[in-house]
Amino acid sequence: MIFLKSIFKKALIIFFSGAIFFGAAYAYLQHNFNKTAAKAEQKDYTVPYERLPENCGIAFVFPEGSALLAYLDFEDSSIKLLDLAEFQVQTEYFGYTADYTVQVSYELIGGIIDRIGGISIEYGGETLRYTGVQVVDLIAGGSAQELKKQIILQIFSGISKNNFSKDDFVYIIENSKSNLSIIDCIYWLDYIEDMCNRISFVN
Repeated sequence: MIFLKSIFKKALIIFFSGAIFFGAAYAYLQHNFNKTAAKAEQKDYTVPYERLPENCGIAFVFPEGSALLAYLDFEDSSIKLLDLAEFQVQTEYFGYTADYTVQVSYELIGGIIDRIGGISIEYGGETLRYTGVQVVDLIAGGSAQELKKQIILQIFSGISKNNFSKDDFVYIIENSKSNLSIIDCIYWLDYIEDMCNRISFVN
């Protein structure tokens, strides 16, 4: 009888010791698991999750040889414009280079204006809404130079309001001589609308 009590006592000690050990081990593992899960869910805002496209310049070369250099500054979320009387490839203008060139026809200018819904131009003492064809007529009539910057700013304003899509880039590429590709442009789509609200002429 005494022998059985001794065995029972030892069994109880072993049982409770094991229960305490496994309970402590479970609590420790559960604590570490919760801690690891919380760390995994926590966002590290110091890590750039989205890589910005590289800054680049696009020279829109007009039929008479002048050009508009649009420098896309993705870091500053802005576009710097340079009005060039004459364009030469591989030339740096005010520190900006043309990584791409687009040979623009007046028909393409009219088409772009129509795609953004027309533009408003102040001319002859009044502000009127112009279609692409009407703007081309103004250019052909010799009024292009005095209205040039206004037309350019209005086009970019229209892009910011209507947002340029992949189809619009395709339209420009297919209707011009250009070294641009849709693969280049596709990465710009998420940024162009906002950047067109921050336009400034360098010269």
